Amino acid sequence: MPTRAKSIKWLGDTKEELSGFPLAVRSVVGYALYLAEIGELHKSVKALRGELAGVDEIVVDGGDADTYRMLYMARLGDVIYALDAFKKKSTKGKNLAKRDLQRIKARLKTARAHARGSHGNESSDHIG
Repeated sequence: MPTRAKSIKWLGDTKEELSGFPLAVRSVVGYALYLAEIGELHKSVKALRGELAGVDEIVVDGGDADTYRMLYMARLGDVIYALDAFKKKSTKGKNLAKRDLQRIKARLKTARAHARGSHGNESSDHIG
């Protein structure tokens, strides 16, 4: 019996940021999110640890010396929360900038609150 696909809720400007990525990168991210919707993992997905434990990160090499990242939370009920999308220009270090980490943590808090609340039959795919 097929698994019921999860819906995606986009937090903040995540969807708009993703739309600015190169087409090839958007295609990989789109397919990775589709797999997450049906309960599978794409090979480009990495589980984050520490303060962002429970968040998955799609990492795509843009072929232009930049790496594109999309962070989402799929372990909150029947919804995938798209938390952030950005281009990481630096090839040094894997750590997020402090402002990026604060923004992601705030969106994760919003996603968790949304998951605990009654969101029933919302028609919007956007939160915040």
